[in-house]
Amino acid sequence: MRKLTVVVTCSDRKSQPVAPDLRLRDVPEEHPESRAHAWDGRLRRAAQHHPGSQRPLATLYQGDHWAQAQTLPAAAARVGFHADLWVASAGLGLQPITAQAPAYAATFAARHLDRVAADACGRQQWWAALQARRGASTLADLARAGSLLMIFSEDYGHAVQEELHAVAHVGADALLIGGASDIDGLPRLAADRRLRSHLGGTLTSLNVRTALAWLQRLSPSTTTSSGSALATTAGPLVGGPTLTSTAAWRRWRRWSTAHAHEEVYDRRPLSDEQVRAYIGTRHALMARPSRTTLLRALREDGYACEQSRFGHLYTQVLQHLAEQDAHHDAEQDVGLDIAEASGHSKRGIVQSTQRARHGPSPGRDQVAGGAA
Repeated sequence: MRKLTVVVTCSDRKSQPVAPDLRLRDVPEEHPESRAHAWDGRLRRAAQHHPGSQRPLATLYQGDHWAQAQTLPAAAARVGFHADLWVASAGLGLQPITAQAPAYAATFAARHLDRVAADACGRQQWWAALQARRGASTLADLARAGSLLMIFSEDYGHAVQEELHAVAHVGADALLIGGASDIDGLPRLAADRRLRSHLGGTLTSLNVRTALAWLQRLSPSTTTSSGSALATTAGPLVGGPTLTSTAAWRRWRRWSTAHAHEEVYDRRPLSDEQVRAYIGTRHALMARPSRTTLLRALREDGYACEQSRFGHLYTQVLQHLAEQDAHHDAEQDVGLDIAEASGHSKRGIVQSTQRARHGPSPGRDQVAGGAA
């Protein structure tokens, strides 16, 4: 079977709570190189001092996007590939899903508190620095080893742009789904929101679901447009499947045209402050509602909010509520300490009054007086 490496983006949802020192917001926003160095140090200390916090990436990530991503190797196997799944992570670099890491919070999303950098140039510098320290491979090396299917969001497409150009120069059997822009020499299938209603799921998982649909429309005997096996610097594809061909693109255009549907929503947009207020109000009324539950409720109420934006605001509100609870608990502890101290003071006053009335009691008071 032809070797295929599938690379997907990570998920911001984790199966374990994130330790405070593994949130990128707490690492000063200086030059990406020095910030990546500081971040790498935190990850290494976590691995050394808290080995029990390490989880295989396959089980660390959660959510619809990740659930769909894990079905890609089986879908690839059905058309003749032997596929391995890798992750492109803003906090870990490029890693196989067998690698282990603690829960962390780092993202290429510019509006997130745990963003790696504020602009595209900074995100590219961060990725290069992170890859130099933590990356298990490069996209170009994976392309040289066999076919390569990359499924990236726009933010990730910008961040790994230099590596995508390197893949194009390899000339391997490679396909980019999603991403930020076309790259000469690298076939790209841009995300099409009109397919979401047919593919199902959320917009967050649209790229992965598009990749599944593409694989499902490949034939095990797919070859190049000339009908011969494709020879590349990655080695000849002797009788094996390829990711792209004239026939594959033709089948895709025919299928996508038949199933594309423009979704129209008559929903009122809300500001960030309004969304946070909605989340806070609903959270107080419902029993620990999940992010998905609250987003569904907001949309059913006739309001609009993009999923990733809602997720960021949801996280902010929950962190604020947690801080309020911690502050409230601290105030209660202080109140108990004051009450206890007050009780001791009252008992001392009573005892002093009794001694004044009846004279010092034998034993302790006399010893204390003698010691003075």
